[in-house]
Amino acid sequence: MKKCFIFALVALLSVACTVTKPNEPQGGGSIPVPTLKIRETAGVAYSYKSENIGCSEVEFLKTFVGKRVKTEKGTMRVDNILEIHRNVSSSQSSILFIDGDKHFDCSFFGLAVEYEY
Repeated sequence: MKKCFIFALVALLSVACTVTKPNEPQGGGSIPVPTLKIRETAGVAYSYKSENIGCSEVEFLKTFVGKRVKTEKGTMRVDNILEIHRNVSSSQSSILFIDGDKHFDCSFFGLAVEYEY
């Protein structure tokens, strides 16, 4: 019994003496994070209509990200869209608003960016 108590006490002390810093990864240095530089920007906008499903930024992103768009200087590849803004209006087709289809007019605009690699 005394040996079990001593063993448990030693195990507890060895765990209690382990020091970790909460904001640093274990095992050494920090994780390198590359700094992205913006090569070009352009404003983009997208509108669509939807029935019974609300508006989603995903449709806006799928339309532009990874594709080429025309700009004043030529064309650019869209790597990301920053500062997404949306305007949503909805209406219901039933007079009593019971079991009627709900229609959404979805409009998005933002700043498309191309990064230097």
